[in-house]
Amino acid sequence: MKEKKDLQCKYENCTNRKIDYNEKNTNSNLLFLDIFEDKKTLEDYVIEQIQYYSRTGERLYQQEDITKALKFRMADFKPKVMNIIRSIFYTKKEDIIQTIYDMTFGKVRFAIQKLRHWASQNGMEVLTTSQEWFDMVLNRDEYLKTGPKKTTEFLKVLIKCAQGHIYVKYAREISKGCKHCQPYRVGIAYTRTLEEYYEYIKDVCSVRGYELITTKKEIILKLKKSRQIKDRTSFEGRDENVGIEVRHKGCNHEFKIRFKAVLYNPGCKFCISHKKQKIVQLIIEEMLGEKFEPEVQIHRVFNKVKHKEVNDFDFRVKLDMFKKVGIRDKNGNFIKLAIERHGQQHEPTLKGFKIYLKIAKHPDIKRGSKIYKTLWKKWMKQLNTDKKEIEIFQKYNENGYYLIVVHHKIKNHQVEQFIINELMRQTGNKISYIGIQWQTLFNKIK
Repeated sequence: MKEKKDLQCKYENCTNRKIDYNEKNTNSNLLFLDIFEDKKTLEDYVIEQIQYYSRTGERLYQQEDITKALKFRMADFKPKVMNIIRSIFYTKKEDIIQTIYDMTFGKVRFAIQKLRHWASQNGMEVLTTSQEWFDMVLNRDEYLKTGPKKTTEFLKVLIKCAQGHIYVKYAREISKGCKHCQPYRVGIAYTRTLEEYYEYIKDVCSVRGYELITTKKEIILKLKKSRQIKDRTSFEGRDENVGIEVRHKGCNHEFKIRFKAVLYNPGCKFCISHKKQKIVQLIIEEMLGEKFEPEVQIHRVFNKVKHKEVNDFDFRVKLDMFKKVGIRDKNGNFIKLAIERHGQQHEPTLKGFKIYLKIAKHPDIKRGSKIYKTLWKKWMKQLNTDKKEIEIFQKYNENGYYLIVVHHKIKNHQVEQFIINELMRQTGNKISYIGIQWQTLFNKIK
């Protein structure tokens, strides 16, 4: 075989005098553009397609383009792409693989990115998250049972308009604008009837991935009571604060929750905890044989009449986990145990504040700016809340209330022994060391 000689540009004034055969050449003035260029494989096309789709909701390639470029039959396209998707996502769940294929190459044409774009053009916001949309597409046969048609354009999404109206709408109807703003334009205040509000609750729960357990009769009775309160702006007087019981479709967790929490906070509270926090929860549950409830409002733990200090807390303050345990303390009281897993942002140091800025998505904010000062005040308020939580639990230790704070410096393999020591110190109750392997627990929640 003849040796390759240096090829020069045919234009005299071109600065690219020589071609490096090891690099891709994109200069249109050079000879032999693609002679030494490596051709794309099917895996390259699939990865590019998935990355482009995840950013824009659009498809970069069509099946016909790829099959013509790689010169193989259309019948072989889907099996080969499905195998590549399996290797990329490391999953054996065929329904997930099929859904990813349908969204990137198949029959699912509606994407959450497109819906957000259309909504923003009409001054609206899509509250449905990407994960919720994927779950609906994955289980579209179930979600579309009651719909007029069985295509993804008839999946329902949660929308918020510029006037603050939150409602459920078919994906295909987003560009039509808010259906509740028209009455306001003619001076009529729109209020849903009891029946309409029940259907609204039911639709929102379905969109958020929940099954509503509370009956229609119970919800309407609760709504009637809330609407009888004269001050409709009070906590009890707002329809969205009605209590309901739901079942999360993804994990089958059943729990009671305010409708407002479903409306504004996507995801199951038993599933979305931070992994380090979840590991602590699994360890304490393994130790005591009790199921702890995560994300519990401190106002539910203490009585606002008997424990007046709790009234100083904001209603949004939550404990990482809480449980009335079936064991007694040194005073003979059943233990009411709360556990907090603090990250480094709870540390009262400059480094702790820097971590807080990262969490608040302002890591490079200029010191002294308005946002910097606002975040500083919020961080100081958080530290003050941490201090007040410890104080209120210490005050009511004699009534069986205990708080264990697991700091960020305590590693996962040290958590079990730390909790045992704290329980012994605070309650006088000795628990034998089990030797729980946190890695095993970690694998359960990966």
